[in-house]
Amino acid sequence: MRIKWFDSDFNNSNLALLKGKMLHSDYELNDTEGFRLEKASPHALSGKYIVKRQEVNVSTDPFGREYSYTSLEYDVYRFNLSLNHPSITLIDSPRSVNPFFTRLTSLSGFDIQIKPVEIDVMNAIAELERVWPSMRVIKVTSGNITLSPTVMGKFVISGTEEVRSYISNFVVSNDISLDKAKVFNIKNNIVVEISRNGLAHMVGRLIPDEFIAELTRSIFKNQP
Repeated sequence: MRIKWFDSDFNNSNLALLKGKMLHSDYELNDTEGFRLEKASPHALSGKYIVKRQEVNVSTDPFGREYSYTSLEYDVYRFNLSLNHPSITLIDSPRSVNPFFTRLTSLSGFDIQIKPVEIDVMNAIAELERVWPSMRVIKVTSGNITLSPTVMGKFVISGTEEVRSYISNFVVSNDISLDKAKVFNIKNNIVVEISRNGLAHMVGRLIPDEFIAELTRSIFKNQP
C-alpha cells in the first residue's frame, strides 16, 4: 500500500462546499469521471475520485497484420481530506496526482492551495514507537551526513535487528537527517517505510483504514 500526504488550506466553509460538489458529481456507470463520497463530517471527507479512460491498443497478428482494440482503464484516487495537518491523504493513487488536484481546486472555486509536505523521519519514528512499542527500525537511509567539517557522505544501514544504535558510527553530530526509515511492527507483522518527501509504503496481509489514520496521526504529531 502506498500512502502520500499533502497539505492544503481547508476550512469549514470550503470543506462543506467540496462535500456538496462531490455529492453533485457522484460517479455513475457511464460517467467519464466523478466522486464516490464514503464518509463526511464537518472536519473530514473520505472517498474516491474515479476517472475512466479509453485506451487504444495496437497489436500485430502472426501474419504481420496490425489491428487495434479499445480497452477501458480506471484511475482511482482514494482520498481523505481533513482540517488537520496533513490535510490530504492519498491511498494507492496513480503516480500522477494532477488530475485529482485539478478537479479538487476547480470544485472549490480555486479557493484552495495544495502543497507537498516534508517529514522529519527521526521524529516520526520516535512518535510511532509510542504507539507501537514492540516495533523495530530495520533500515535507515541518509544522503546528507556530516562526517567532518569539510566532508559530507551518505549511508544505508539495514538488518533484521534494531539499527538506530549504529547511526552514531557514521555521524559526528547530533543533527541527524534521515531520508527514509523502514519499520517492522512485530505485533501485526506489518512493514512500513517512511520517506522524507511525505510518502509511506506499507506491506502486510491486512491494513485497515484505522491503521492508516493511526499511522498518519503518529507521523505528523509534532511535525511543523
